[in-house]
This record gives sequence, C-alpha cells and structure tokens, in this order.
Amino acid sequence: MQKKQRTIFRTGLGLIAVLLLAACASTAYIPVRYQLAPKSKALQGKQVFLTVTDSRSDTRIFDAAAQQAFEGFNGYFALSLAFGDEKGLVAGTYDLTALFQEALRYKLQNTGVEVLSQPHDAATTMAVHLNEFLLRLSENKWAATVSYKVSLSGDPNTVVSQTISGSAERVKVVGSGAAEKVLGEIFSDSLNRLDVVALFAKAGL
Repeated sequence: MQKKQRTIFRTGLGLIAVLLLAACASTAYIPVRYQLAPKSKALQGKQVFLTVTDSRSDTRIFDAAAQQAFEGFNGYFALSLAFGDEKGLVAGTYDLTALFQEALRYKLQNTGVEVLSQPHDAATTMAVHLNEFLLRLSENKWAATVSYKVSLSGDPNTVVSQTISGSAERVKVVGSGAAEKVLGEIFSDSLNRLDVVALFAKAGL
C-alpha cells in the first residue's frame, strides 16, 4: 500500500514539474500567426533581394507593464503561416528582424517573386526599415503598434517607398493568449497592407 502511495506521489511530483516547465516555456517565445493573403502570380518572373534593418529608436518590445507578463521571453518569436482561418504551420523561431525578413519573404513568394539569397548588379532591392514594434499593457488592455518603411529600387535613379503603420488592442484575459492574438493580428494586417504589386509598378519594374 505504501509502495503504491509513493508511486502516486512521485507521479504527482512529475506531473507538477512538467506543468511548471510548460508554464515557463509558454513565455520563452511569443507565437506570431501570419495570415497570408491568397496566392497570386501577379509578379511571376520578378526577382528581388530583400534586406530588413531594425531602425527603431525605442528598441523595447514591451513597455514596463507588459514586460512583467513576459519575464521569461528569450527574444524569439515562433512564426506560423496560415491561409484563411487555418491554425497555421510553424515556419521556425526568429528574432524580431529575422521575423520580418522571413514573413516578407513568404509574402513576396506568395505573389510570384523569387527572393534572392545574394544580390547581383542588376538585382532589384527591397530595403525594409522597422521603425516601431511595441506591445503595451494599459488599463487591462493589450495594445500593439507596428511601423515600417519599404523602399524598392531597380537602379540608383529610381527609388519608390511606402510606409506602413498600424495598431490594435484587445482586452486582457488570464494568460498571454490575448497579447499573442493582438500581436498576430497587427502583424498580419501591417504586412498585408503592403501592396508589393503597386510598388513594383510604381518603380517601373
């Protein structure tokens, strides 16, 4: 009987340990779901070399209040790619700059563009400067703000640009789920508002 009780006790301790580890891991990285626009071949045959630079004057990802909810955050985001209402498949884990680089690569490929791994003399270049990426917690609400500038150039004399910015908020609930959802929503919205087809046309490419 005592042996059975010890077994149950050890099993209980093991379960508690697993739950504690899962709780710690849940804030180690932040899931970001990117809902891609429908596939298109509008830019089939085009090539571009993509660069993303972190140009934020405020390099925080969280304000002081939000930081407390993500104390275990390791600086990496788990990017999931989805079409429509799909849950999405995890593409990988990335720091903030690489998160935008990878998501934009998928966005460009989604319109038929070949994203080059190395530039060449005649390559079209898309330079992205991330200006703001901040998650705030205020008055029991999560609020996310994203802003970035995209410049497209086929030659030194032709450079066109577009600046995208947006924000969203969601009521805070127990856990970090609402924060992750609002971040995914504003991330998807800000990337999908970038009209790469119009940008290529404006640049004469």
